[in-house]
Amino acid sequence: MLARSRDPAEPRLEGAARVAVVGSPNVGKSTLFTRLTGRVAHIANWPGTTVERKEGLLKLDGKTVVLVDTPGVYSLAGVSEEERITRDYLLRGDWDAVLVLVDAVAPEKTLYMALHVRELTGRVVVALTKWDEAHARGVHVHVDQLERALKAPVIPVSGVTGEGLSELRRAIAEVVEAGGAEPLAIDYGVLERAISELARDLSGLEVELWAPPRWSAVKLLECDEYALRAGLRA
Repeated sequence: MLARSRDPAEPRLEGAARVAVVGSPNVGKSTLFTRLTGRVAHIANWPGTTVERKEGLLKLDGKTVVLVDTPGVYSLAGVSEEERITRDYLLRGDWDAVLVLVDAVAPEKTLYMALHVRELTGRVVVALTKWDEAHARGVHVHVDQLERALKAPVIPVSGVTGEGLSELRRAIAEVVEAGGAEPLAIDYGVLERAISELARDLSGLEVELWAPPRWSAVKLLECDEYALRAGLRA
């Protein structure tokens, strides 16, 4: 379970759940965000940066949910300002679920982010965006197989036609209501023994982790010092 630590400057409706919206550039995030919220309720910059931060309100089963639009990034492993913001928010932010967008037209380019997030948390919904465009181009994604691989709900949607939005809202509501789930444990083959040993050692440290020990162990083996530092509570 990820630790939760709200930024004191972060506006919050009393009792409202928060959903982080994550996706690569040009994945259709802005269009879908507007479709779900109708309008942007709050615009500011991420603390200490000039990168714009947008929030919008979404009604789910009579309850208000705050959608937080994170910067568009291709992975959580980079060192750009946008990648740092998104990674740090996912590791330290006060959120109840993560909505990850995957481009149905080019899933091979955008699934990487879904895997990154899924290894971090189980509170994930995946939206396959541009579903109408994918069909028009003859691209067909086996949604059921993708759901089994990610062990998360995968909803085909179109921000243009509105297809799948009702199903997406229901999936978000269910994940928010269900709470924590297990992160995805990808089998890294010959590295599994090292990952398990490192995860066990990290769990025994007198340092509180923001991220799951296994995720931190994988980042350590990847020599991803930026992600690893972000995952340790100072």
